[in-house]
Amino acid sequence: MDAQDPYSRGGLRRARLDESALLTDLVFRSKAYWGYLPEYLETWREDMRVTPEKIAEEQVYVYEQGGRVIGYLALRPLDPETMELDDLFVAPEGIGQGVGRRLWDQAVTLGRSEGFERMIWDADPFAEPFYRHMGAQTVGFKSSTYFPERLLPRMVYDLR
Repeated sequence: MDAQDPYSRGGLRRARLDESALLTDLVFRSKAYWGYLPEYLETWREDMRVTPEKIAEEQVYVYEQGGRVIGYLALRPLDPETMELDDLFVAPEGIGQGVGRRLWDQAVTLGRSEGFERMIWDADPFAEPFYRHMGAQTVGFKSSTYFPERLLPRMVYDLR
């Protein structure tokens, strides 16, 4: 944990550039947990890859437990009022253990502290119930880039 980072608490810390492959693996293990077919995962591989550039350009945090990274969060501003929840993934061994809640709380804390009014994102359909439980609203649906018949919930959370 980085003692200089005012948002770091418990198992949360800023991601390091050299963790891009580790985070990419976490993303794919998380997606596989929900039963996505391997061919879907391969189709998404390039878009879902966590690059060192992403870590450098966005606010990327990891959640560690027992010395292992089991959760990951990426945020980016879209405009002066709106922040995008670019990614929030939990490794299978962290699902149902409060890791998603800690990452969510981090996103909300950061958004509010930086003066954003809202957080928006396109959610995985399996994650929509979690986000609704956190107080987010589904405001529409967007067709998946690769599979137009697959609808992604468009979510919003009021940070005010």
